[in-house]
Amino acid sequence: MFEYFFDEFFEADLWGKELGDYLDEIYRKRSRFIIIFVSKEYKGKKWTDHERRSALSAAIESDIEKVLPIKVDDTELKGLRNSTSYIRASDKTPSQIANLLLQKLKSIDQPLHSIVPKNNFSVSLWRLVDEKHIDDAFSGLSAKHFGGRWNTRGQSIVYASSSLALASLELLIHTYKDCLSKFVAIEALFPRRLQIHSITIDSLPNDWEKNFSLTQKIGDEWVNSRNTCVLSVPSVVLPRERNYLINPNHFDFDKIVIVSKEYVNLDERFIR
Repeated sequence: MFEYFFDEFFEADLWGKELGDYLDEIYRKRSRFIIIFVSKEYKGKKWTDHERRSALSAAIESDIEKVLPIKVDDTELKGLRNSTSYIRASDKTPSQIANLLLQKLKSIDQPLHSIVPKNNFSVSLWRLVDEKHIDDAFSGLSAKHFGGRWNTRGQSIVYASSSLALASLELLIHTYKDCLSKFVAIEALFPRRLQIHSITIDSLPNDWEKNFSLTQKIGDEWVNSRNTCVLSVPSVVLPRERNYLINPNHFDFDKIVIVSKEYVNLDERFIR
């Protein structure tokens, strides 16, 4: 599944945001491809100049092609090299351009590695899912249908861990050998500046690990409050480690970006 960003389609979401920082994050950090329609009108607008700077900075930082120019006329853009291969709009129909873009998107090899660069301003989280459920990995549907430690049925929550090792342990204690299948490790990032809520062990009673009704109430109240997109909670498997609960219906959910997917082999010796 591919996502796209065109500012006019996200008018409500952009309303009130500091666009300089937000659009820079979109174009420079969270985009695999950036399509620029090179024209006199594009060059003359204020915000397109800002977008161009972010897009070309992203191209410099990346070791793979990122900016896909479509020339409407012969306008030259500062920073866009003449040697960069482009498509001329007058030579293609809109459908032909769309088909070329689809081919470009399909050319992305799996697993997907490091499209969004890690840095000190991002936090990693991990999910391990059966390969059959890759497309729904961040939908929260499983927790909604079956419930979980931190939510009752009907609440859409995505469960993730602060490390791949912890995500593996969380999965293994709920997996039997005869149910072992191909699993995919998915790493995602969210900005460190993103506001999250945290539940500490000290705030929980001594028997919290066995008290499902308590933890489910905490999770339900959090998701219904919509105060934050992410809730940090202690792991029952390793209480000093942290798991992350994600509300896929929160307005900040789009700030969580998948950066890699890869198959993992789970050692059967750890499985019942």
